[in-house]
Amino acid sequence: MDVQFGVKNTNFGHFKYGDGIVEFDYRGTKIGQTNVYEAHARALSTKKVDTSLYLSSNELKGNSQLASDISSGIILVTSTSRLEGKIHLIKVIEKRSAQLNCTMEIVLATQSVQNIVCK
Repeated sequence: MDVQFGVKNTNFGHFKYGDGIVEFDYRGTKIGQTNVYEAHARALSTKKVDTSLYLSSNELKGNSQLASDISSGIILVTSTSRLEGKIHLIKVIEKRSAQLNCTMEIVLATQSVQNIVCK
């Protein structure tokens, strides 16, 4: 799956963050993950990150809900991440973190993602 997400920086200084991981879950079971590499988001801007990952159902053996969701044609997936970093403004440095918590529906018929909701 090819994904794009953004690190939104609403601060007046740039946000420099370290390496992190974005995890994808199906009903509480991890089905994939991708790495986020150290970078920075400029002040009052959004840093876009493009990456690819492989989603696997190997850990879902015996999950009766999966068969039902596949027959409905829509699979609900959540993604979570936390990036630790620092805000750099003039000579002041402040530790901060950015969190990602999203739900989305994977539509099997069209192989697309819809109804993405992030908090």
